[in-house]
Amino acid sequence: MKFPENIKNIGITSLSGIPNKERLAIGCERLKALGLNPIQATVQAPPQRYLAAPDEERIRQFHELLANQDMDAIIMACGGYGSSRIVNSLNWELIRSRNIPIVGYSDVSGLHLAALKHGCRNHVHGPMVSAGIGAKLDTPERKAAYEKTMQSLCNVLNGEKNLLPPDAKLTVMKPGKATGPLVPTNLSLLHDLIGTPSMPDLSGAILAIEDVNEPAYKIDRYLTKLKVSGHLGRIRGLIYGAFTDTVDEEYLPDVLAEFAAQINGPVVSGLEFGHVFPTLSLPVGKEVTLDASTDTPTLSLAPISDYESCIYQAKGFTLGYRFLSPKTIEADKKYPLVVFLHGAGERGMDNHVQLVHVLPKFVQDDIREQFPCFVAAPQCPEGQQWVNTPWGLKQHDMPQTMSDSLAAVSGLIDDLLLDYPIDASRIYVMGISMGGYGTWDLVMRFPKRFAAAVPICGGADIKQAALIKDLPIWAFHGDSDTAVPTYRSQSMVAALKEAGGDPKYTEFPNCGHNAWGPAIETPELLPWLFSQRLK
Repeated sequence: MKFPENIKNIGITSLSGIPNKERLAIGCERLKALGLNPIQATVQAPPQRYLAAPDEERIRQFHELLANQDMDAIIMACGGYGSSRIVNSLNWELIRSRNIPIVGYSDVSGLHLAALKHGCRNHVHGPMVSAGIGAKLDTPERKAAYEKTMQSLCNVLNGEKNLLPPDAKLTVMKPGKATGPLVPTNLSLLHDLIGTPSMPDLSGAILAIEDVNEPAYKIDRYLTKLKVSGHLGRIRGLIYGAFTDTVDEEYLPDVLAEFAAQINGPVVSGLEFGHVFPTLSLPVGKEVTLDASTDTPTLSLAPISDYESCIYQAKGFTLGYRFLSPKTIEADKKYPLVVFLHGAGERGMDNHVQLVHVLPKFVQDDIREQFPCFVAAPQCPEGQQWVNTPWGLKQHDMPQTMSDSLAAVSGLIDDLLLDYPIDASRIYVMGISMGGYGTWDLVMRFPKRFAAAVPICGGADIKQAALIKDLPIWAFHGDSDTAVPTYRSQSMVAALKEAGGDPKYTEFPNCGHNAWGPAIETPELLPWLFSQRLK
């Protein structure tokens, strides 16, 4: 087993209960034996009741570790109770900006779920220092369980595609196949967050649940609450882990089967994660595919998960973005950069929903082979726009200044150019709907930066057309668009031609506002795009 090269310093603290000192010390020694440097947060207050420290002190310790820029990851000391008391008081801007792996299970699930709400998708549902890593290894079976536990953690941190060990034995309760963000969690913690500001949106998720010391009737109650609150009906797949030390366990199979039948997607049981030993590690929020179409189910990272979850911060503004790299980066070679601006419906901070349109094209094997490139997909915050103008107008004047969101995109491009082998002569921008407006606006403000633009069902200030008359542009629109008038693209293309430009324009017949679907499938589009380069 081997941790990633970029993980050396491991922060250790407890957001919840009081860790067993002996097991904590053993866990730290085992981390050292793996070549890691465990660093425990400084303690300024004693435990309070069943909590590791008063709320303010647990928060301070956690923030202390995050503020240390040398910290590569945090592994929680233990679970217990307490995370739900403090998740709404944490510095989420700090957590988002650090964007490092945070590992734990049990009560730490509350932190993981709240992190999803805030767009953090690098957390890991996995072993803790005093529980799992510091476990007693007094038999050959427990030693083997430890090896399996740590190998799974290393696999997840290293980005291994297959999330199940070779000896995994899952039972298919409802066949099918589904892809969505994986949400592994403790069921009672998930139940406790329903209706609170920390509850993430489970729409389209592959939900994995487990618990300990809960009677069957409480598991029934928790699942019922998920159902009546609408969350269970929105997931795409369900994975049952172990429900250990259950009172009246003879009723449990019937309870699980009842709710499995109501899921709109595949359901499997028997996943060894959470309160079991060995315990599998699972990435929180990464896109996975659950394939239960055969008697041997699989769980693996989906191709769309190759878009790394990242955070950009500048001048007090935080912008989540997903970032795709070429499969292979050759030395002394530079690659194009595609910047994609999503539409209004994908705004937020979950750093996931912007992947739904256009971007899946770039992770297709044939496209990655033919057009190796970097792709940056920022997410505009809720309530903001790439361009501060109404979308239904027949025309608008270009605002004097960029919106905060679009200015952040411009800064992000600057940073990416410094950090990655990007060919500055081959930077392309494309956007849909609200992002179509952003595409036009961005190239008008920086006409010498971009090699080509693909605005789809957007609009711009036709009076500024001369600024980009020499830029290769291929615009798309549907002829029946009622959200953004087709006239917006038609008038911009006409203005470019009048200014001496030679834009390409495709208008799809009998097509409404979703012109991005046929646009990205236009066979000539990507060859045309990647052939463009700044002169």
